[in-house]
Amino acid sequence: MTKILVTGGAGFVGTHLLKELTGVKDTEVVVLDNLDTGSEENVPAGMNFIPLDIVDRRVEDLFNEEKFDIVIHLAGHGDVEESLDDPIEDAAINILGSLNILENSKKYGVKIIIYLACAELEENSSQQDVSPKTFCDASKLTVENYFKLYNKLYGMNCTVIKPLDQKKDADTLADIYAKEIFEEICA
Repeated sequence: MTKILVTGGAGFVGTHLLKELTGVKDTEVVVLDNLDTGSEENVPAGMNFIPLDIVDRRVEDLFNEEKFDIVIHLAGHGDVEESLDDPIEDAAINILGSLNILENSKKYGVKIIIYLACAELEENSSQQDVSPKTFCDASKLTVENYFKLYNKLYGMNCTVIKPLDQKKDADTLADIYAKEIFEEICA
């Protein structure tokens, strides 16, 4: 039995991913979400829902009890206006919450951890420079770099998925991201 944790699973992209994961044989899915922007109604029947924030220290208890094989990290603070009003809160959720997920993934031997990077960040292909436009972008870019460092320094199987196509409607994009994540864990 493969155990998968989806953080932020009750949110927009998470809802589409959970549909992809519904009915996959020999898989148990646990959804962690603080319901700040998501809804418990988005979690399919049969999936274990845990109403908890990624910054909460009790996340370690969950990792210890469940022994996840795969973590798909979608949770985070994404409200640009709020990030401009309170960059400390934005960084606390995105950076410290993600470090909580990474550290527990390392400690409890998670085999695969996937992070859906920020779609709004633009790369300058000539310099490979990423230029955040908001505090929210900056904190999510920091998380992306932490994922890369955990991969490099600890040999963890960390994958960062960067959304590419911004020209489609939101539901179509969420389906694309969900399918890309699903293909990554099935590879």
